[in-house]
Amino acid sequence: MKKAFYFMVCFFLLSACRYERPTQNADYLGEERQNRQVKRVTEQQLVQIVFERGQKFAGELNQNLAAESKDLEKIDCARLIFEALPKEMDYVSSYRLVCDSTSQMLSKEKQIWEAYQQNWKQKLPLDENLQKIDLQTWLFTAPFFHKGNFVGMWSVILNRKELIKSL
Repeated sequence: MKKAFYFMVCFFLLSACRYERPTQNADYLGEERQNRQVKRVTEQQLVQIVFERGQKFAGELNQNLAAESKDLEKIDCARLIFEALPKEMDYVSSYRLVCDSTSQMLSKEKQIWEAYQQNWKQKLPLDENLQKIDLQTWLFTAPFFHKGNFVGMWSVILNRKELIKSL
């Protein structure tokens, strides 16, 4: 009798643990594998892509800020609040409008800020700039003008890994 009881318990336990392939999870993983194919990008191509994405992002920031501040005589950088980044721009780690030199700036940011100010004083053109901070990070800067006057610079930190994923 005991053997029959143990046999029935084992039978019920084994039948309750039947194996099924989790199709939903397998389908999802298959799609992810296809989306995560190895992408080969040369350093020169990457620099071009980073520069173009930085220009696009700074252009959108310029348009948004210009629309919001068109009635303002002067822009107060300390009071600016930016909206969250769009989902498709995960490669942007951070961004800000720099209007004066601070101790919180990266050394390359400070150098570019000083160069922008010097060029503005000498009436030289102010252009976008791209600097590699480390192996995974790029700094894109662009001048910001309000009513024809140089006000500050956009400082955009771009993440190399996320940028390549977005390609």
